[in-house]
Amino acid sequence: MSKKGRRPALLFFCGLLCVFMLSCAAKREIGPPPVADVFNIKRVAVLPFANMSAVPEAGDVVAGLFVTELFRTKRFYVEEPGNIVQFIGQERMSTIGEIEMEKLRALCNRLNLDAAIVGTVEEFDDGRSFGAPTPVVSVTARMVEPREGKIIWTMQNKRKGSDYSIAFDIGRVRTVTALAKKVVSEMVGALYTEKKEQPK
Repeated sequence: MSKKGRRPALLFFCGLLCVFMLSCAAKREIGPPPVADVFNIKRVAVLPFANMSAVPEAGDVVAGLFVTELFRTKRFYVEEPGNIVQFIGQERMSTIGEIEMEKLRALCNRLNLDAAIVGTVEEFDDGRSFGAPTPVVSVTARMVEPREGKIIWTMQNKRKGSDYSIAFDIGRVRTVTALAKKVVSEMVGALYTEKKEQPK
């Protein structure tokens, strides 16, 4: 094929690639940016996540990923999960994913925390039911400030492994665990970016 013949084909392919990438980006479901109160938060706890998926350990996996990603930002002190579990046991709390405000205040006062993150795993599917694996993960998280009892940050993120494909399956995420890590990383990354860009 001549150079003149290859140019239209190349332009068509580039245009198709751009459209494909934009369509993938449109699938991202991220909530609104955090309010100004988040900028004052230094010490946080991640409570066990409620789990609506069919995978029993999904809530623990996602909560653990939040602890790891928050710690990696170096912008928060993240309370040891063992201390949270001990408090839940002592208070005989049975509700996972939500917490009574009085209990939350007691937790934050005891551990000197500014806020707690609670959430729900709506989907945690490895996608192996139909042909090539296409995992799906959906997570909702909220940061609650206990003293005034208000939600100061909330976000929902649902992703498929195919959302990260560029072309010919390049970049596709094939395991649900890897996808969950990306979903949580995006959520914490959005929070971290807003916190980092706080006006001085």
